[in-house]
Amino acid sequence: MAGRLEGRTAIVTGASRGLGRAMAIALATEGAEVAVVARTEKVWDARLPGTIGDTVAEIEAAGGKAIAVRADLLDPNDIPRIIDTVRQLSGPATLLVNNAAFTAPGRPPRPDDHARDKAGSRRDSGAGTGPVTEKSEWPTFVDTKFSAYRRHFDIGVFAPYELMRSVAPGMREAGGGAIINITSGASLMPGWRVPCE
Repeated sequence: MAGRLEGRTAIVTGASRGLGRAMAIALATEGAEVAVVARTEKVWDARLPGTIGDTVAEIEAAGGKAIAVRADLLDPNDIPRIIDTVRQLSGPATLLVNNAAFTAPGRPPRPDDHARDKAGSRRDSGAGTGPVTEKSEWPTFVDTKFSAYRRHFDIGVFAPYELMRSVAPGMREAGGGAIINITSGASLMPGWRVPCE
């Protein structure tokens, strides 16, 4: 795909679904090579469809360039790894879209969760009093743990700050860039309809 962003490299967090996916596809349509960043490598909750692989496949099917980068923005080692991976594969990122959000059902299983489950520990979604299943309700305000509330800030405020600091030297080196910080109501309760009255 040739376009206004030909030769540019973009990082889009939370790009497995929703706004992040749409922005990753739009940037690729304009010619940018896109690092599709999110935790979701496979669908773990039917209410949250989409994976980083799905987004990359859609971009590539349309003739664009993209790489999937699985990352957990709560892991302090993952932010430098995102920047290093993108730089090694595509050069410095000159476009950054901070879109990732903590969603009510909690977190997808981590690669080491299976080993922990075998050892007898129960994985908690982090959102309410226990795992949220497809048939259960979203947690209420009272049922939402403080640790889940704190994660909203870790993912929606502190991780974007660190990503901005991390991409700034490469943008300076490239002669400029753009950063977009965005979120939506999906960070509160994905799938809920908010009346526009």
